[in-house]
Amino acid sequence: MCWMMAVRLVFSSLLLLSLLILKDTIPVRKKHTTIKVDGLKRRVDLVFISDLHGRRLREHHLPAGRVDAVLVGGDIQDKRCPLRNVKENVHQMRRIGSVFAVFGNHDYPSEAELRNVYEENGAHLLDNEAVDMDSWILAGAGDSTSNRDHLSVLCTSHPTVLLTHNPDLINRMKQRDDFCLMLSGHTHGGQIRFGPFGIAEKGKVTRRKGLPLIISNGFGTTGVPVRFGAPPEIHRITLVPMGP
Repeated sequence: MCWMMAVRLVFSSLLLLSLLILKDTIPVRKKHTTIKVDGLKRRVDLVFISDLHGRRLREHHLPAGRVDAVLVGGDIQDKRCPLRNVKENVHQMRRIGSVFAVFGNHDYPSEAELRNVYEENGAHLLDNEAVDMDSWILAGAGDSTSNRDHLSVLCTSHPTVLLTHNPDLINRMKQRDDFCLMLSGHTHGGQIRFGPFGIAEKGKVTRRKGLPLIISNGFGTTGVPVRFGAPPEIHRITLVPMGP
């Protein structure tokens, strides 16, 4: 009898753990953040998604209405991911807005192919450059993990959102005052964590060195294809004028 009870206990524990892992791996949390921006002339609606690693986007993952831009914070693919997944994900994102992306550390091994995919499928790659979005600026920095960031070309005097892959870039920045918001991913929230303990920083909306910063848990996985304690995220971000 004792061994039967032990088997049942182990089986029940494994079943519960499996259910918890599935809960934190498959369903996507949709997070909405509103940020007041000094000098902004109109409301700006954004969707931010990072670290897809080839995971397929479905229509229900994204907002129903149009947005000003869909921003991809790097690692849209990795060595396990066929480029057709990237194409399909770009098409899915373009349904709701113009797509702008930066490279992450997993993107560089396929840099040439990925550049072609973005160009051929109507997405805009921001490789240490900025683009005028009509009343605000979107700047994209290369991945600091790979020493591919060159911030000297990103300086502007307008309300500017900085899109990059690794949040640690903020520690290397000299002109933080040029930006009203920084968006990053890379950490996966640790991907597998137990409460406050994980191998990397959990996703959050915070302020670091005076700059508003959103770190995303990301959408896909790397290494083992599971999450625990760090569910996948897609961010809806609303920028509004500071007001009088």
